[in-house]
Amino acid sequence: MTFAEGTVFAGRYRLGPVIGVGGMGAVYEAAHIETNRRRALKIMHPTLFSTWRPSSSTAPR
Repeated sequence: MTFAEGTVFAGRYRLGPVIGVGGMGAVYEAAHIETNRRRALKIMHPTLFSTWRPSSSTAPR
């Protein structure tokens, strides 16, 4: 899944160009909407979450 430059992500960040892509997701240059501070934002591949289930050792108690 890729996002176009200028897309607003999570209502806070305006995405810039892709910095890199790997097995777990993509890293974008991003700017915070309110402060205009530049950040690197990693967006994970959605397939990682469709198969993940918490184990008993990570489940809340």
